[in-house]
Amino acid sequence: MCEGRPVAVRSMVLGEQGPERSLRIELEDGKVVTGVARTVRERSVCIYGLRRPGNDVVVEGAGLSGTINDWDPRGESAK
Repeated sequence: MCEGRPVAVRSMVLGEQGPERSLRIELEDGKVVTGVARTVRERSVCIYGLRRPGNDVVVEGAGLSGTINDWDPRGESAK
């Protein structure tokens, strides 16, 4: 949401997995949001015998919070 209306995400780039990771989001209206996503809760669920790690995060100063999932269906993240 931007000023009370939904705005689509054009692209998102995340830094390496960790307690804090860089974040850059480009919106369809041309606005770019950057910041650091700080983990407030870690989680992991089992899907088809593989772990799907994820984190609830807050991006301070950007007014964002949500979940970043690091699901890799090939199992590469488990190595």
